Parts: sequence; structure tokens; C-alpha cells
Amino acid sequence: MADATTMYYANDVPTKHNPVARNFTYTGKNVRVPGSLIGAAIRKYWPGMYTPVLGGESKLAYTWEDFEIAPYPGFTSAADAVIKKFWRNYRVATEHKERADVILRNMCRKLTRQQWYNQRITCIGHFYAEQGVRYTKPEIVQGLAPAMTIEDFMSVVPHWADNNKRAAFLELVKNWVGENPDFKAVSDRNKANRGNQGTHSAGSSSTDRYRERLGKKLGRELGEMEAWTHMKLVTPRPNEPRPAPEMYYGKAKENKERYCEEYAKLHPEVEDPMTEPVDEVAMMLAGSGQPHGRPACLAGGFKPQKNFTQIKATLPSGSYATSSRTTCRSRVEVDTQLEEAYAVAYEEYLEKIKEHDLVKDAYVQWTSNQMAVSFNLYGCKTS
Repeated sequence: MADATTMYYANDVPTKHNPVARNFTYTGKNVRVPGSLIGAAIRKYWPGMYTPVLGGESKLAYTWEDFEIAPYPGFTSAADAVIKKFWRNYRVATEHKERADVILRNMCRKLTRQQWYNQRITCIGHFYAEQGVRYTKPEIVQGLAPAMTIEDFMSVVPHWADNNKRAAFLELVKNWVGENPDFKAVSDRNKANRGNQGTHSAGSSSTDRYRERLGKKLGRELGEMEAWTHMKLVTPRPNEPRPAPEMYYGKAKENKERYCEEYAKLHPEVEDPMTEPVDEVAMMLAGSGQPHGRPACLAGGFKPQKNFTQIKATLPSGSYATSSRTTCRSRVEVDTQLEEAYAVAYEEYLEKIKEHDLVKDAYVQWTSNQMAVSFNLYGCKTS
């Protein structure tokens, strides 16, 4: 068997993603990737309305925890039905089965709520498609499709919720149209937390990955600051003109302007600082150091070799005016002992920062390993 927690399609056709599959036959017409199969199983074995306590009120099965409690004919629970459905079509090395079960349940927990979110979008798309109007998913998410009533939604009930689950699907629809006050309160809170500025253009990509991808698209190598600037551009909404007016995410525009200003003082001969390699001195001076332990630009992707105090010490006297940091007016002369104690404490602080970076790097590596294990569920071998 292959390496850690590699999960294979349960068919007997060897492929580059399935090199050692033996004696298994996939029962469906087409091979599904794990996430797709889990989603289909969640919808198929959705218990709809169930009664958590004997003699109590019925409840809508909305989360994976509901699936673990709700009964389903022929199985100990709806969750048991989903899990067994999955393992009828996939296999994993015996020594990794326990770990694979944990990963599978975590995926089920995440994908259960996602089914109802996606189904609302699907229903809206189908309803208007029947009327000859097409709305894309981004347009529906942005609220560009006209609001639908309960009757509209119930006219496009999916096949897995038809017949004996229509009443439960109706409860889902009430959530979507805002008739459930508890659900609406949570939804309104989450919308407020997300804000309305949009997201930066890079999504979850790292600076280096985005820089490489954009460089291939533009056919040239990009500087780090130039790529960072592109990353911080706000993605236009579907209803905004293309190209939309240039907007930056957060304080990126101000940080960029301060960096260019400091860079121009140090290198007046350079026309465009954004295409040049990052200047550590300009970066630190532009942000007055590293607020919260990171520079204002390229946070997390750039680690200065000198701290703010060390950099200022290398500059000519009076060449850099400090910001409005308050000083004690009653202090007449420098307290050398205090300065020495501060220097020692600051060095200890820098050591702690280094230790923190080591822990953070270890966590990032651990996260990458966990993601690699999860990707293995999709039939991809880790290198």
C-alpha cells in the first residue's frame, strides 16, 4: 500500500493517482472525488426533521451533529449512513484507517452546512433559468438576483428533498427568506462581521505564490512590492464597471505611498521603487518599525535583519524625524542605567520574537502536512 493516508478510488483501473488499486469495483456510473461523494451522501441521507428527545419537539437536521443524533432506516444514525456510503467506494491502508476516519468526519462536519448554502444558490439559479434568465453564482451571492418567495423556492425542490422531506425543505426555505428569527439574527451578525469592503485580489495565496502566478500571466518577473500592490487591490463586485476604479484593501495605499516616499529619499535616481528589490531601511522607516511585530508592507513575507532603533542609528543626525511618540518632559538628562536595562530587555524581546517565529514556522509546517493528508483523500499521493 502507498504512503500515509493515501485514499484511492475504489475501482480496479490503475492511474497515476490510483497506482495500486486492487480488487475493488466502483458501483456508480462515474468516479466522484471525496468531497463530491460526501456532499451527495449528506443530501441522500438527510434526515430532514427529527426528534432529538422522545416526546419532544421535532428539529431540522442542519449540522453534522444533527446527523450523528438523527435516526435513519437501516443504519444507527444518518451520520453512520454517510460514513458507510463513503467507505463502500473508497479504501485506505489499514494502518491509516483510524486517522482517515478522523479526516473524513471533519470533512463531513464542514460540508454539511455547505450543502444548504449551495442549495439555496442552486434553487435561485434553476428558478430564473426556467424563466429564461441566467444568474451566475457570484451574481446570486452579491444579491443581484431578485428576491424569491417561499412559493418560488418550493417550485424548484431538489429531487433528494421531494416527497416525504418537503416539509423539512420548507423549514430550510424559511431560513433563507428570513422567517426564522434565530437564524436571521445569526446571519445578520455574520454579514456585519464580514464587512462590505470586499476582499483583496490574492485570496488565500501566499505572497510568493501570487507573485509567481501573476508573473506568468503578465509574461515578466515582478518585484515583491509590485506583486504585493496587486494583491491588495480590491476585487470588483459583479455589478461594478470593468475596469472598476482602483481601490486598495485596508491601508495598503497609504503604506505604499509612505514606502515610495522613503525609498525616493534614499534612492532619488530610481524612477519606480515598486519594481526594485525591497529596501529594508525604507520599509522600516515607512512603517516606523514593525507594529505588532510585522512591517506595514509584505507582512509575513519580509523579515528585516535590523530593528527600527538600529536602522535609525545608521542615519545622519536629524535626517529622520520621529513620529508623535510622547516623551517625559520632566526628564532633564538621560538615565544611563535605564537605557542599559532597556537595551537588555529589548535584546531579550528580540530573542522571544525569534522563538515565536520558530514556533510559527513549525505550526505552518504542521498545517501544510495536515492539508497534504486531507488532499490525499482526493486520491492524490503526497511526495
